[in-house]
Amino acid sequence: MGNHNSRKRQQKRDELERDLNILENRLENLSRERIEEITGLKLRVLLEKLNSGELKSAEVLQAFQCKAVEKNRDLNFITAVIKEAQDDAVACDTASEKGPLHGLPVTIKDCVGLKGYDSTCGLVNWIGKPWEENSVLTKVLKKQGAIPFIKTNVPQTMLAYDCSNPIFGATKNPHDPSRSPGGSSGGEGAAVGSGASLVGIGTDIGGSVRVPAACCGVYGLKPTWFRISSAGNTPFYSGNKLLCTCYGVLGQDVDSLAIMMKALLCPYMFKLDPYVPPIPFQSEIYESTKPLKIGFYTEFEDFITPVPACQRAVLVAKAVLEQKGHKLIPWTPPNVKDNLFTYYGRNILADYGESLAVMLKGDVIDQCMQVFHSVRLPYFLKRIISFFIKPFDCFASRMLLAVKPFRSIYEWFNFNTKVEKWKMDFKDNWQNYEMDAVICPVMTAPALPLGYPGRAHASMAFCTLYNVLNFPAGVVPVTKVTATDMEELKNYKAPNTWQKLVKKGCEGGKGLPVAVQCVTLPFQEELCLRVMKELQEGLQYAHDEMEEY
Repeated sequence: MGNHNSRKRQQKRDELERDLNILENRLENLSRERIEEITGLKLRVLLEKLNSGELKSAEVLQAFQCKAVEKNRDLNFITAVIKEAQDDAVACDTASEKGPLHGLPVTIKDCVGLKGYDSTCGLVNWIGKPWEENSVLTKVLKKQGAIPFIKTNVPQTMLAYDCSNPIFGATKNPHDPSRSPGGSSGGEGAAVGSGASLVGIGTDIGGSVRVPAACCGVYGLKPTWFRISSAGNTPFYSGNKLLCTCYGVLGQDVDSLAIMMKALLCPYMFKLDPYVPPIPFQSEIYESTKPLKIGFYTEFEDFITPVPACQRAVLVAKAVLEQKGHKLIPWTPPNVKDNLFTYYGRNILADYGESLAVMLKGDVIDQCMQVFHSVRLPYFLKRIISFFIKPFDCFASRMLLAVKPFRSIYEWFNFNTKVEKWKMDFKDNWQNYEMDAVICPVMTAPALPLGYPGRAHASMAFCTLYNVLNFPAGVVPVTKVTATDMEELKNYKAPNTWQKLVKKGCEGGKGLPVAVQCVTLPFQEELCLRVMKELQEGLQYAHDEMEEY
């Protein structure tokens, strides 16, 4: 079995290498100046030039293909070359009708259903199982004129915030190849962050759009569940309806995200998937200038504190939004310490990791998934281990016990009731403060070295909170790690093992992008994007405190 699986992985790598070589040979005559000219355009400008005929879809596609092949050599984010893209581009150039995304090359995460292509998600057992039909999302992208041209890498099982697997290896960060791009949409983060793509499709069940966006210095949006259809894509954890995967967008600016959301939230998607609420993009909310009341926090009090750079980013964003005329108030998310890890951990692993065990049967376990071994331990053994490590690491002891098996359907029902009550209490607290939105950290640190994220899952707590609550959340790059941040890191308190690891991983991180998270209530994506847009406009990205470089 082991040799057979090794051959399957090697064959998949060889197939990708062959396709990349074929593509590269076909593109080698393109002018470097022309490639940079096209790929350097803002998405809105590119669409205008495509729509007017000033640029041809085929040429634009080739420019992005060339950029992707070039950047992939160092960053390793491609899992498949989509061969039909060239024909799709030619068809766009001769089409009588033009969609809102006419001729736009887009990248898609490996798990997105595409007819004729695998979605291995880094699993050897899923090699050689191509999709028989396009997913709803793929159909809508194509209907609106977009051209998917590559699929991008993910961590094994997609349940990690690193980005490596035994098939395709590790994807690297475009700002520092020794660091992780985040996960699980890490391939998308690297593609967009390197300029190989203007916009891409990712997924998020615990931060998987937001973390790569933050690590790679780009913008990302995790919508409310089912605002974008997930039908026909890889059915990861689809049996769990208390914590659902969201399909979202990564882009090089907020305008790109808004354009994509407006194009996707269309009658065609609502027709293909009637379970998606038929709510078109509400431009009047996105374009409103009404002053807002926005809450902010820089840490989970007495629980998790980010490194200084991530706390400073929130305060920078606060100052910018105040300058834009908004009212910013300090706010403490209620009952996070007592509930978050239990409600997220028991939720996403409600079957006690059995789904993961089936996926990984006979496979090599990637380093980013080493936590899988502790997930499947008998609970009585977890209690014993927890007892002995508690005096040395109370946090690790607590996390180990967070994932507990359900003894009956009755217990599962009661758990669901508690989660729903917490969500309602959280919403009530938010509304009692009359807040329109909240800004907060994305995670506890900027991009960590390759291999570190798999041992620091708690760093994603600032993201996972809004997966459990089902609030839309976006990411805006605000600043970069400064010399002062690095000096203050020396005094950062790291009382447990994973925070010590995070602190060590931040060493040498000067210049890395640092982002904040913008959050709104369910189905208020347009308001979330509005806050993100105003923050981006006020920042002129990373111009604050740059004299320290």
